[in-house]
Amino acid sequence: LGEEFDKTEVEAIIEQTIASTITDTQTGTTSKTSRRKKRHKAHKGRRPIPTHLETETIVYDIAGDKTGMKPMGKKVSVYYEIIPGKLIRKEEHHLQYKSADGKIHCTPVQPRMIERGIVSNRLLAHLHSERFVYYMPYYRQQQRFERLTGVSFAASTIDHWEEVCYKKLKRLLKLLKKTIQTANYLKADETRLRYLHDEGQGKAANGWMWVFHAPEHKLVLFEFHPGRANDVPKEILKDFAGILQTDALSSYTAAFKENNKVTLMSCLAHIRRGFKKSQRQNKVLSDQVLVYFNIIYRIEAYAKRKHFTPDQRLALRQKYSKPFFDKIRSWLDEHKDKHVPDSLLAKAITYANNQWDKLNILFLNGRIDVDNNTTENAIRPITLFRKNSLFASNEHGGERAALFYSLVETCKLNGIDPFEYLNDVYNRLHDCSAAELIHLLPPNWKPTEARKTAM
Repeated sequence: LGEEFDKTEVEAIIEQTIASTITDTQTGTTSKTSRRKKRHKAHKGRRPIPTHLETETIVYDIAGDKTGMKPMGKKVSVYYEIIPGKLIRKEEHHLQYKSADGKIHCTPVQPRMIERGIVSNRLLAHLHSERFVYYMPYYRQQQRFERLTGVSFAASTIDHWEEVCYKKLKRLLKLLKKTIQTANYLKADETRLRYLHDEGQGKAANGWMWVFHAPEHKLVLFEFHPGRANDVPKEILKDFAGILQTDALSSYTAAFKENNKVTLMSCLAHIRRGFKKSQRQNKVLSDQVLVYFNIIYRIEAYAKRKHFTPDQRLALRQKYSKPFFDKIRSWLDEHKDKHVPDSLLAKAITYANNQWDKLNILFLNGRIDVDNNTTENAIRPITLFRKNSLFASNEHGGERAALFYSLVETCKLNGIDPFEYLNDVYNRLHDCSAAELIHLLPPNWKPTEARKTAM
């Protein structure tokens, strides 16, 4: 493997990281080096307001008699303004003609997701992106519509619209699920999502949103299940073969212990997090090992900043990161069974020891990330969903949410505006054949206008 990196720069990164936290193991004292004050650059001034925005110009003239006055130019103020979202009534008039043979001719009606309904595809895309991208529950959207436009949609109506869209989008979700299992490297995580029992008279139960991320395919799959049992990941990933990076949840170990097609890998961030917590009780010893984690992460950041290929990243790890992984391993061996079992430090050491060997693949494959952080980022919207909606309406409501989160979070991974994507997909889904469906997955998607240009 060729070493296409600046050795001086990498070694400087290591030295700076070590210097940032000086630990004296003999005296047990920890001090931090003084940081150079950032040099504040002069402010470059206010950014100009983009000219592509719709512009409204208002001219104000002085009142009264202007006799004897000469124009001497004008003062111009430019600023942002907003027009609150407005709802319009849209009518489509399709003219009909009758030919001499009695046949009636008429332009075809543009298909909509809600056939013969009162809502456009664009309004549906707006409702769904507001809920699943910006975390605004439907009842708050209803309140805003009524306040701004005087129009009120019944909650049952909006729920029905979502159900219809869910049913029509299920074949796209099925394709996403099938495609993500063709990857040979996945990351997984899960988070709690409470839901109401259908028959529980308002009683809520804990459900779980499982998230699977294929970083190289830029796909994210959300799956809602009432439980956290071992059979959940086993069923979801029944056709998967490759590396699965997870936290230490026992469900994954139990699900794949007899499956030699799946290699479980641990997450360095979860291991490091234990020592960050233990700083509260034993900062000196925690800092001793954290400095090694910090060096590893700064080396990874360097590789990302330089856009390294997998082979380059692997070579970098083998030469510069491996010694610090070995230092952590030695530190763990030295401190094993030396601390009160219930202490945060003892728990961090035990967790690290149990997971450490599952990191060895990092020095065999440069495609693999050191941690699961990108999947945790994808799962954060569920946290905000919980804060705004408290719980899913029922188990089926959790399944519907999983579908929309799969699409919008995959859009984000691919730099796509979820609203524009949903609007376009809603317009095209009606006539989309099974063979064409692959082009509606976000990584393959092109807006309608872009497709016409390409053709």
